[in-house]
Amino acid sequence: MLTFTPAQPPAERTKYTVEATGAKDGAGNVMTAHTWSFTTLELPPPPYSPKSPASTSGPPTPAAPPPPSPRSPGRRSPTPAVGR
Repeated sequence: MLTFTPAQPPAERTKYTVEATGAKDGAGNVMTAHTWSFTTLELPPPPYSPKSPASTSGPPTPAAPPPPSPRSPGRRSPTPAVGR
């Protein structure tokens, strides 16, 4: 097993190539050189940052109060006369 711990975090959106050479097994046999590469991704922006899709929604906004009633307070609608 080979473990690599970088001194600095890898840069975003960067291609890295790794080459392992000279490694030996328990019996002292040298392994064949092996090369591979990988590319790092861009880290997601923090929540509510300008680049974040979540920032368009932001914290929840309270609902707007209902519109005022067309009737004035204290005024009643006329009651139809029954049986007249």
